Order: sequence, then structure tokens, then C-alpha cells
Amino acid sequence: TDAYITPDKNIFFNKIKNLYNDISFVSIDLVSYIDCKDVISLLWNKMKYGGVIYFKNYTPLYSGAMKALDEFLQYHSENIITSRQMIVNGTKETELFIKCFNPEFKPESTSPDRTESVNVFCVLKTGGIYTSEYVNKLASAIKRNTTRKIQFTCLTDDPTGINLSLVDKIRLLKHGFPKWWSKIELFDPEITTDSQNFFFDLDTLILGNIDHIFDFDDGFCGLRDFYHLINLGSGVLSWKTDASTIKIYRDFLKKSDYIIKHYNEGDQRWIEECIGIRNMHFWQDYYPVDFISFKKDCLKNDQSITINTKSTILCFHGEPRIH
Repeated sequence: TDAYITPDKNIFFNKIKNLYNDISFVSIDLVSYIDCKDVISLLWNKMKYGGVIYFKNYTPLYSGAMKALDEFLQYHSENIITSRQMIVNGTKETELFIKCFNPEFKPESTSPDRTESVNVFCVLKTGGIYTSEYVNKLASAIKRNTTRKIQFTCLTDDPTGINLSLVDKIRLLKHGFPKWWSKIELFDPEITTDSQNFFFDLDTLILGNIDHIFDFDDGFCGLRDFYHLINLGSGVLSWKTDASTIKIYRDFLKKSDYIIKHYNEGDQRWIEECIGIRNMHFWQDYYPVDFISFKKDCLKNDQSITINTKSTILCFHGEPRIH
């Protein structure tokens, strides 16, 4: 859809109506309120589950189009996630990517085997702002909010204070990697199993039942970065041990000094490079309402807090911290 709609709008809109209901990507470059509102309304019922709308003019310069989009975002807030390009050609906030999860087009899921225990991991590298208290609270929260049997393992350099009535197993870190780089040891094939593994950062808050999260059984899955949807966020991960995940660990050992020094985005950039963005699944694509960011989705400009009651996993990243 371009900035200037043909004089006979009915012809244009009829073309949209006649499209198949399986659109994966749309680019919208409209400036007026009515045109933008009508086009988005039509496209919503044509978008493939997880399809992307790229909106070019999300800027006060085109206030009518911006208003139409804001209304759409508010009305469908539980079935979309957004990623804003913060600076484009020196101008702030002019482009917006919207992933659409119209529940009418959600694909049917197969029933998983719920008889086996679920392997859940966390990592505590001491000396930073997190302590064994956060390990205990995370383990307790996960076990309280699922009916599944959980095998909870903590990788740490110091098990002092970890409650063994909550944490089932402790694995000592081998390599002394700094900060978040200790998460790379999750992919040591001696630690994980061939079944689906799950990892939660210590700054993750569990808000409700997550049985359905543990139903995931389809290879590697991570968060879409809450601000840049085409990038991986490693706060919540799931994977099966295979050649690609083992590569994360073994190739890191070969050049860890270089990676730690030059990969400023941290472990998620290295993981993304090893797995390949096209080989990943993303939590928000499966569960668009469940995974939310405290900073992006809950904290308002007036510092008030609003949390979607249907969300089950609240992620903290950067400031403010979970404390």
C-alpha cells in the first residue's frame, strides 16, 4: 500500500479483500487517518498468524496515520507485539514493525507427552547483583506455577545458600567465564539431555501457570528482543542438545577471549550466530500474550505499573532491575 491511494478507493480496497488469508509481510506507507485505519482493518483479517506489518510513517509528522495505528495497537494489544526502530536516518521513532497473532488464524497444536519430567536450568555467577536467594525464588515460582514434574538444575560457581529442597541438582561452573558468559556452559553436552531443555534468567518473574510453555518440543526457542524483533533475547531459552547447540559451547571455548571482548551484545549474539536466526523459534510467536517486558510493556511514563493479567512470564532487562 503506497502513500497515495487511487482516486477510486473501492477498487483498491476490493483488491485487498480478494487477497488470500495468508499474508506474511505487508509494508504500509500511508499518511491519512481514514485510509490508514481502513487498510489496517482489512489487513488484520488477512494476516498469517505471526505475520509482520511494516509501518513507515509512525511519526507526529503524519499525525492522522499515527492516530489510526495507535487505535489499532490499543484495540489488539493482546494479539500483537511491536518493535520500533528507534533511530532511522537520524530521526527518532519513524518506523514500526508489528507481528500479528489473530487468534482466528492460530495453527492447531499437537498434544505433547506430559508424563516425563521437565529439565529446567538457571545460572548463578556470583560476585554480581544476584545471589542464591534469586535461585531459590525462581525455582519455587516455577514449581508453584506448573503441574509438571520439574528437574531444576542450577549452574553456579558457589552453591552456598541454595535451598536443596527447591533446587534438585547443582552443577559447578567449569570455566570461570565473566558475568552472563557463564550461560554458555548450558550447552555443554555433558550437562543437558536429548529431551527438551528450558532455561530462565534469574531476573524472570513467573506470574501464572506455565504448563503450556513446557509443552514446547520443537528445537531451539528464545525470546524476540523486545525492542528489535529480528534479534534473539536469551532470558528464556529452550533447546534439544544437537550439533548446533554443542557448537555454541565448543566453538566458544576455542576463542572465548576474542568473543567476550568484541561481542558487546553479549551471549545472545553468539548464540544467534551459532544457531542462525532462520533456524530459531521465538516464544512470542507461539505465546504472544504470555511473555512481556517490565520496561517496555508495564512501566508507564508516569512510573505507574500496568501488567496484563493474562501474561505469565515477566522479563526484566536493563533498568529497572527485578529487585
